[in-house]
Amino acid sequence: MDLEPEIKALNDIYTILIDLDLEARMRVLQWINERFASDLSIKMAAQVIKSQESSSMPPFEIKSFKPIVDIFSKARPKNDAEKVLIVASCLQENKPGEELTAREINKRLNLLGHSVRNITSTIGTLIKKKPQLMIQTRKEGRTRQAQKRYKVTAEGIGAAARMIN
Repeated sequence: MDLEPEIKALNDIYTILIDLDLEARMRVLQWINERFASDLSIKMAAQVIKSQESSSMPPFEIKSFKPIVDIFSKARPKNDAEKVLIVASCLQENKPGEELTAREINKRLNLLGHSVRNITSTIGTLIKKKPQLMIQTRKEGRTRQAQKRYKVTAEGIGAAARMIN
């Protein structure tokens, strides 16, 4: 699967939007939504922009939308929790509004050659930290093995950004 055109498009969009004020960004995103993707939630995009502007956290450095391998090597995670946080943050930044699964995070870690022995337990440590770096958004099924869905919190994104910077 060749992601290069998508990455270039995302980079171009980011470059254009970063210098616009909040209202201009919302108008551009609304036009894009109406023109290309009727299922894109403008409200969610506006909330993300507002939270980034009001947050004292450093911006997540995916300006150039580099592959996860470049971001991962720059961050130099020291333990399993940091590895999971970096990969989960990158995945979430590239798919805003979508939830993550432990399987998806672990698959990406395995491709990077940094597998985690117990991904669910590692995510659990990020959830238990104060402030929480990840949250469980839902569970599909009733058994202990049911697939859980996660999101990285703003604090988690900030922690990942600090590791990268």
